[in-house]
Amino acid sequence: MPTEAPLLPLEELQARAAASLESGKRNFRALLAAESWLTNLKDEALRIPKEHASARSKYAKLRVLADRIHAATAPYAACERSCSHCCHRSVPITAHEATILSEVSGRPLVTVKQATGPRTVADDVPTTACPFLAEGACSIYEHRPIACRIKFNLSDDDFYCDPALAPEGSVPPGLNMDVFLMAYAQIFAKHPLSDIRSFFSVSHDTSPAA
Repeated sequence: MPTEAPLLPLEELQARAAASLESGKRNFRALLAAESWLTNLKDEALRIPKEHASARSKYAKLRVLADRIHAATAPYAACERSCSHCCHRSVPITAHEATILSEVSGRPLVTVKQATGPRTVADDVPTTACPFLAEGACSIYEHRPIACRIKFNLSDDDFYCDPALAPEGSVPPGLNMDVFLMAYAQIFAKHPLSDIRSFFSVSHDTSPAA
């Protein structure tokens, strides 16, 4: 679990929150000025679900696009590979992604049935860390889910990511990825969707298979 931060005076918390938001706005403007193609993701993202290809092929292309976006945002984000704040939040994945993770990690997969109605994990508050978190780092980083690849914090610090500091329900300053998520949903509309913890049991041994 994340290390608990010491209680801070309300005034200090408010000042840090304001500073984090301000730096997020500044970095967002700088990012779009340097990477103007990010303002027009719609055509590129929504083209992928329309291709006459398998879901695995479409997923691979969507992941390439996600990595391009990640590389573009990296110089402007507080995110670092050693940070594990997101690993303590909900990680929505499809059964397709779960199968891939099972293949690369060697971990057994729990079958999750398709929900009968609308399902969302956006407001889910997990009580445990991601089952692939090992010693504070992602044990499947090169194969991490799309949800992990498109989470960005464009602030100068991790204030809005740290559950010990940020107000409940806070969202770090970042990019609007709605179009990207729409493409993802179109590709996997018939696949069960749930939090990664539903597909894999929490284990102390989260090292990838040799």
